[in-house]
Amino acid sequence: MTKRVGQLRNWPSHWTTVSVPPDIADDLRHVDLGSRRTNITVLLAVAALNTVILIAVCAWNGLPLANYGWMGGLIVYAMLRMRYLKRQFARAVTPAQQRRVLRVSTIAAIAMLGALGIVAAASYVTELFDRSLLIPMSLGFGAISIAHCLYRLHRVALASIALGIGPTAVVLILVGDFEAKMLGASIVSVGLLMMRFVSAQYRQLIDNLCLHHHVRSMANSDPLTGLANRRAVNEFLERHAADSGLAVALIDLDGFKQVNDQYGHDMGDALLATVAQRLDQHFAGPGLVGRLGGDEFIVILTDVASDAQLGAVATGLLAALCVPAGIGAVQLPLGASIGHARGRGGEESVAALLKRADEALYAAKRMRRRRASDAVAVQAG
Repeated sequence: MTKRVGQLRNWPSHWTTVSVPPDIADDLRHVDLGSRRTNITVLLAVAALNTVILIAVCAWNGLPLANYGWMGGLIVYAMLRMRYLKRQFARAVTPAQQRRVLRVSTIAAIAMLGALGIVAAASYVTELFDRSLLIPMSLGFGAISIAHCLYRLHRVALASIALGIGPTAVVLILVGDFEAKMLGASIVSVGLLMMRFVSAQYRQLIDNLCLHHHVRSMANSDPLTGLANRRAVNEFLERHAADSGLAVALIDLDGFKQVNDQYGHDMGDALLATVAQRLDQHFAGPGLVGRLGGDEFIVILTDVASDAQLGAVATGLLAALCVPAGIGAVQLPLGASIGHARGRGGEESVAALLKRADEALYAAKRMRRRRASDAVAVQAG
């Protein structure tokens, strides 16, 4: 019984609240940005259309122009806001700037819809028109249509329902006759069901984004270590090929074949997982850590300003990496070589950059054999 009472108490939030997994937050922001860019104009247009209908009804009922002429200002405002949104969005370069422009326009559109809801409720109370329910019902249908179109903007859709039908429904229930009260109750039930429908659509969107994120992660992740695989590494490098701070570091473990031969592949896999964990924990970014295959790893940096900085990063990676690994009851020594190279600001291909880093890696391996040390790093020329 207590559980059922708690469920009844929490039903509004259950209907309207949708949790977003952190893994898809960026994807959802991208969807939100695209939806706002497309649909906020629709929201403003619908609000303007309802204002036109209201003006037409006022004129049909023979009301003095002074009573409703001000509504034309709402239509002009909606048109100017749509034009302003288009121009401001064209000037916004970064996603943050675009979100800021769209956030302001969203608030403006919702405010206009709320104003129309208040006017519709007031027109019924004052019996301004012969057909007093025409305006409230028109706005209610418009609000529900808006919510259906804007389900990807979950809060905006719910606000459209609340502001579009809320004031009218409350007025009908409080001051109307019996038929008006029943109509108000019916409007409330339709609004609540529409909120549930919008939330269900939004949850489906979240589920689809989660599935897409999972498939993408499987396609771009190394199954053994969880690091980026070769495909993800290549895509990342192509996206940042023109960055002035791009640099890569190729890391190759020494003696890994002997570990497999002496202890078996399970121990070798555990060692690779340990190496991946150390690289991932030590690397502060921005950039990417990946496994190219076998015992070869790659670290990509996107904000390297000098050879000295790159060398310091490489030295730090090796220091964190080349510490004996305790796997079960076995202590395995870890030795590695690293070759790194800085990009040339888009003046060379990704393949050329990787080739220079690879040449530096083999130079480091030859140097290590001569010195018999645990780790060597070499900068590409």
